[in-house]
Amino acid sequence: MVGPLVASAIVTQVPATDTWRGGGGNTDWSNAANWASNTVPGTGDKLVFPASTNLISDDDLSGYTFSGMTFTAAGYDIGGDSFALSGPLAVTAAVTSGQDEIDPQVTFAAGGRVSVAASGVVLDLAATPLGALIKTGDGTLAAQGLNAGTSPITVRAGILTGCGNGSSSTSPITVEAGASYVAGSPDSPDNLIGCGRPLVVNGTGYQGEGAIDVVQHVNFGALTLGSNATIGGLATGASSSYWLGAVAIRGHTLTSAGFTNTFAGSISGSGTILQDAANITLVEGAGSVRSAVADSGMLGLAVPVTTVTVGGTGVLYTASSISRLSVSASAQLWPCDVPTTVPPTGPDTPTVTTVAHSLRLPAGTTFVAQLGVGSAAGNDSLTVTSGLMTISGASLAVAAPGACDGSDIATQPGDSYTVLTAPGGLMGTFAGLPDGAVLTGEDGNPYRVTYTATSVVLTRD
Repeated sequence: MVGPLVASAIVTQVPATDTWRGGGGNTDWSNAANWASNTVPGTGDKLVFPASTNLISDDDLSGYTFSGMTFTAAGYDIGGDSFALSGPLAVTAAVTSGQDEIDPQVTFAAGGRVSVAASGVVLDLAATPLGALIKTGDGTLAAQGLNAGTSPITVRAGILTGCGNGSSSTSPITVEAGASYVAGSPDSPDNLIGCGRPLVVNGTGYQGEGAIDVVQHVNFGALTLGSNATIGGLATGASSSYWLGAVAIRGHTLTSAGFTNTFAGSISGSGTILQDAANITLVEGAGSVRSAVADSGMLGLAVPVTTVTVGGTGVLYTASSISRLSVSASAQLWPCDVPTTVPPTGPDTPTVTTVAHSLRLPAGTTFVAQLGVGSAAGNDSLTVTSGLMTISGASLAVAAPGACDGSDIATQPGDSYTVLTAPGGLMGTFAGLPDGAVLTGEDGNPYRVTYTATSVVLTRD
């Protein structure tokens, strides 16, 4: 005979929640009087730090793992021993301004969540965080020493700041659409700060400041576009970035805005580079770009490009080969060698920008001739290799020697420079400059214009 079934209870221990009070006469976590429950936290507990008159708090419980840590007030400074979190770290929406700081190293469980809910609020991790992180919330997570981190970081919302010099981690920082990674430091205005972790970026950034933004001058590593993305979106003065690693566009549009970008690594993946602010972008690595657009600011290309459009008030200066080039009114075309060193250390060999198909320079466009580069007889120039070059009332200007590459080499009377060449034929003249006319260059010297069937030549009078 079978006896009655007996239900067995499964008991699940719920982690205790320990709320900081700070009334124990010191700042130690091991002092029970510092906690509202008058009990020392145990490993696995959740910690809460509310509004208090005692905002200095020190972990002296070595080796503990907590299941969560929450700030509901600003101004805390957590010191002491390192600890681990198996659950989320959060600054709640109750904190609307100010900063909380954690000085010891925190180790996060895989996919550990860090939430800073409100815009303008900062959570500062002073030591290199360990373990994979997912940043959420509109606030800012300031994480020092990111280059030493060995696990990936995902920024889903708000802002992540920090990088740190030293050895660079190979684990990526992924910036999702609507979020931003801000690298650099206002304390180092004259030096490049190394932020070499691989970056995967998407979107225009938090409140439009760019998926990547910089403070002062930053050396980056590799860049991969997960979708159309903007680097910089708010004006940041004289800030600049120098990309040493490979750039994978992957069929998307990379918009450069807000500060100076130099891409020194290889470029791969069919896509578009869009120059869309009053700054400078240099593309001087290996590889090629499908299309490039300069709507404002200056775009320098030293890689082959299939299609280039210069519109608005954009300026194109280039030493590349271009298949098709379109230049609109108000834009500038400045065949000019992209410096091989930043900043330039000397004159480069004169270079020729080539355009494979017919080119028209309409009224309103300005063609800027760069003379005296490399030697008195040398200059950067542009050649249309197939088809016609038509000058339809565009303007002609002569840049001061060295304006392009920073090497000031003066021209001499009698020096002659072929600035435009079109073996298939050249038609038209520049506005107000018939054959034999003289114009004054930016250096104050006179230059005589000569048109041939296939070229435009400037001679120093």
